[in-house]
Amino acid sequence: AEGFGSGPSNLQNKLQHLESSKKQNKQINK
Repeated sequence: AEGFGSGPSNLQNKLQHLESSKKQNKQINK
């Protein structure tokens, strides 16, 4: 798991998590 810390895959994971949370927020607001 430590190898992931600096890799670009970790960045994409954070981006995906951000987008999914945004979508969930939109669903809650509707």
